[in-house]
Amino acid sequence: MSYIADHMRQSLANHELTPVQTGVVTAYRMGRPHTRMMSTLILFTPEGIALMGDLTPERHGSISALGYGLDWFAGTLSEDYLCKKFLTTRWVHELAINELRDPRSYLREDITPETGARLDEIAHELADHGCEWVAEQIMDLGFDNVPGFGYDPGEAGWLCAIQQRFAELYGQAEARSPKPIASSD
Repeated sequence: MSYIADHMRQSLANHELTPVQTGVVTAYRMGRPHTRMMSTLILFTPEGIALMGDLTPERHGSISALGYGLDWFAGTLSEDYLCKKFLTTRWVHELAINELRDPRSYLREDITPETGARLDEIAHELADHGCEWVAEQIMDLGFDNVPGFGYDPGEAGWLCAIQQRFAELYGQAEARSPKPIASSD
Protein backbone atom coordinates (compact mmCIF):
# COMPACT_ATOMS: atom_id res chain seq x y z
CA MET A 1 0.00 0.00 0.00
CA SER A 2 1.28 3.41 -0.95
CA TYR A 3 0.89 6.56 1.12
CA ILE A 4 0.45 8.53 -2.10
CA ALA A 5 -3.12 9.41 -3.07
CA ASP A 6 -4.00 9.80 -6.76
CA HIS A 7 -4.55 13.56 -6.39
CA MET A 8 -0.97 13.93 -5.12
CA ARG A 9 0.54 12.31 -8.20
CA GLN A 10 -1.78 14.33 -10.45
CA SER A 11 -0.80 17.57 -8.70
CA LEU A 12 2.88 16.95 -9.48
CA ALA A 13 2.44 15.61 -13.03
CA ASN A 14 3.27 18.93 -14.74
CA HIS A 15 6.10 19.90 -12.43
CA GLU A 16 9.53 20.63 -13.82
CA LEU A 17 12.87 20.41 -12.06
CA THR A 18 15.10 23.48 -12.19
CA PRO A 19 18.58 23.65 -10.70
CA VAL A 20 18.85 26.79 -8.58
CA GLN A 21 22.33 26.42 -7.12
CA THR A 22 25.15 23.88 -7.11
CA GLY A 23 28.04 23.54 -4.72
CA VAL A 24 28.33 22.69 -1.05
CA VAL A 25 24.64 23.48 -0.87
CA THR A 26 22.76 22.34 -3.96
CA ALA A 27 19.20 23.49 -4.55
CA TYR A 28 16.48 22.42 -6.95
CA ARG A 29 13.07 23.95 -7.48
CA MET A 30 10.34 21.51 -8.41
CA GLY A 31 7.14 23.12 -9.65
CA ARG A 32 5.15 24.44 -12.54
CA PRO A 33 6.92 27.20 -14.46
CA HIS A 34 6.11 30.82 -13.58
CA THR A 35 4.23 30.08 -10.36
CA ARG A 36 5.07 29.37 -6.74
CA MET A 37 1.84 27.44 -6.25
CA MET A 38 2.50 23.82 -5.28
CA SER A 39 6.27 24.28 -5.71
CA THR A 40 8.97 22.80 -3.49
CA LEU A 41 12.54 23.98 -3.00
CA ILE A 42 14.78 21.03 -2.20
CA LEU A 43 18.12 21.83 -0.54
CA PHE A 44 20.92 19.31 -0.26
CA THR A 45 23.36 20.37 2.46
CA PRO A 46 26.23 18.71 4.34
CA GLU A 47 23.78 18.27 7.22
CA GLY A 48 20.94 16.68 5.25
CA ILE A 49 18.01 17.53 3.01
CA ALA A 50 15.51 20.35 3.55
CA LEU A 51 12.15 20.63 1.79
CA MET A 52 10.54 24.06 1.80
CA GLY A 53 8.15 26.19 -0.21
CA ASP A 54 4.44 26.20 -0.93
CA LEU A 55 4.22 22.39 -0.99
CA THR A 56 5.92 20.52 1.83
CA PRO A 57 4.93 17.43 3.80
CA GLU A 58 4.78 19.30 7.09
CA ARG A 59 3.33 22.76 7.56
CA HIS A 60 6.60 24.70 7.60
CA GLY A 61 8.86 22.33 5.71
CA SER A 62 10.68 19.10 6.49
CA ILE A 63 14.29 18.23 7.24
CA SER A 64 15.87 14.81 6.89
CA ALA A 65 18.02 12.98 9.38
CA LEU A 66 21.75 13.69 9.12
CA GLY A 67 23.73 12.04 6.38
CA TYR A 68 21.33 11.89 3.44
CA GLY A 69 21.91 13.70 0.18
CA LEU A 70 21.14 14.10 -3.49
CA ASP A 71 22.05 10.61 -4.72
CA TRP A 72 19.99 9.00 -1.97
CA PHE A 73 16.95 11.26 -2.54
CA ALA A 74 17.13 10.70 -6.30
CA GLY A 75 17.10 6.92 -5.84
CA THR A 76 14.38 4.33 -5.54
CA LEU A 77 13.32 4.33 -1.89
CA SER A 78 10.70 2.42 0.04
CA GLU A 79 8.06 4.79 1.35
CA ASP A 80 8.42 3.71 4.98
CA TYR A 81 12.20 4.09 4.82
CA LEU A 82 11.85 7.59 3.35
CA CYS A 83 9.29 8.59 5.98
CA LYS A 84 11.52 7.30 8.76
CA LYS A 85 14.26 9.73 7.67
CA PHE A 86 11.98 12.80 7.57
CA LEU A 87 8.86 12.33 9.70
CA THR A 88 7.99 11.47 13.27
CA THR A 89 5.39 8.89 14.19
CA ARG A 90 2.59 10.06 16.43
CA TRP A 91 -0.97 9.20 17.34
CA VAL A 92 -3.23 9.86 14.34
CA HIS A 93 -7.00 9.80 14.78
CA GLU A 94 -7.61 8.42 11.26
CA LEU A 95 -5.12 5.57 11.76
CA ALA A 96 -6.70 4.65 15.09
CA ILE A 97 -10.14 4.32 13.50
CA ASN A 98 -8.78 2.18 10.65
CA GLU A 99 -6.86 -0.10 13.02
CA LEU A 100 -9.82 -0.48 15.39
CA ARG A 101 -11.95 -1.55 12.44
CA ASP A 102 -9.27 -4.06 11.39
CA PRO A 103 -7.78 -5.20 14.73
CA ARG A 104 -5.63 -7.91 13.16
CA SER A 105 -3.59 -5.09 11.58
CA TYR A 106 -2.17 -4.07 14.97
CA LEU A 107 -3.08 -6.71 17.57
CA ARG A 108 -1.04 -9.89 17.65
CA GLU A 109 -3.49 -11.70 19.89
CA ASP A 110 -6.55 -13.55 18.67
CA ILE A 111 -9.74 -11.73 19.51
CA THR A 112 -13.20 -12.99 20.28
CA PRO A 113 -16.25 -11.82 18.33
CA GLU A 114 -17.32 -9.89 21.45
CA THR A 115 -13.97 -8.10 21.64
CA GLY A 116 -14.14 -7.35 17.91
CA ALA A 117 -17.59 -5.82 18.39
CA ARG A 118 -16.31 -3.67 21.29
CA LEU A 119 -13.34 -2.48 19.19
CA ASP A 120 -15.79 -1.48 16.47
CA GLU A 121 -17.84 0.45 19.06
CA ILE A 122 -14.68 2.23 20.21
CA ALA A 123 -13.95 3.19 16.57
CA HIS A 124 -17.45 4.69 16.25
CA GLU A 125 -17.12 6.58 19.56
CA LEU A 126 -13.62 7.84 18.73
CA ALA A 127 -14.85 11.03 17.04
CA ASP A 128 -15.43 12.55 20.48
CA HIS A 129 -12.22 11.29 22.13
CA GLY A 130 -8.44 11.23 21.88
CA CYS A 131 -5.49 8.98 22.48
CA GLU A 132 -5.82 8.67 26.27
CA TRP A 133 -9.45 7.57 26.03
CA VAL A 134 -8.56 4.97 23.39
CA ALA A 135 -5.67 3.71 25.54
CA GLU A 136 -8.03 3.28 28.54
CA GLN A 137 -10.58 1.39 26.44
CA ILE A 138 -7.92 -0.90 24.97
CA MET A 139 -6.36 -1.58 28.38
CA ASP A 140 -9.81 -2.38 29.79
CA LEU A 141 -10.00 -5.11 27.13
CA GLY A 142 -6.64 -6.48 28.27
CA PHE A 143 -4.48 -5.16 25.43
CA ASP A 144 -1.52 -2.82 25.77
CA ASN A 145 -1.01 -2.00 22.08
CA VAL A 146 -2.82 1.31 21.46
CA PRO A 147 -3.95 1.74 17.86
CA GLY A 148 -3.25 4.85 15.82
CA PHE A 149 0.50 5.38 16.03
CA GLY A 150 2.18 6.01 12.70
CA TYR A 151 2.87 8.67 10.11
CA ASP A 152 0.24 11.25 9.30
CA PRO A 153 -1.15 9.96 5.98
CA GLY A 154 -1.13 13.39 4.32
CA GLU A 155 2.42 14.18 5.37
CA ALA A 156 3.70 10.76 4.35
CA GLY A 157 1.85 10.93 1.03
CA TRP A 158 3.21 14.33 0.06
CA LEU A 159 6.75 13.42 1.13
CA CYS A 160 6.69 10.25 -0.97
CA ALA A 161 5.05 11.99 -3.94
CA ILE A 162 7.63 14.79 -3.88
CA GLN A 163 10.55 12.36 -3.61
CA GLN A 164 9.28 10.05 -6.34
CA ARG A 165 8.57 12.92 -8.74
CA PHE A 166 11.98 14.45 -7.96
CA ALA A 167 13.71 11.14 -8.64
CA GLU A 168 11.85 10.79 -11.94
CA LEU A 169 12.68 14.33 -13.11
CA TYR A 170 16.28 14.15 -11.88
CA GLY A 171 16.77 10.82 -13.67
CA GLN A 172 15.43 12.31 -16.90
CA ALA A 173 17.78 15.30 -16.60
CA GLU A 174 20.76 13.03 -15.89
CA ALA A 175 19.94 10.90 -18.94
CA ARG A 176 19.94 14.03 -21.15
CA SER A 177 23.17 15.56 -19.81
CA PRO A 178 26.35 14.84 -21.78
CA LYS A 179 28.74 12.40 -20.15
CA PRO A 180 32.50 13.01 -20.18
CA ILE A 181 34.40 10.82 -22.61
CA ALA A 182 36.80 8.50 -20.84
CA SER A 183 40.42 9.05 -21.61
CA SER A 184 42.36 6.17 -23.17
CA ASP A 185 45.59 7.02 -21.32
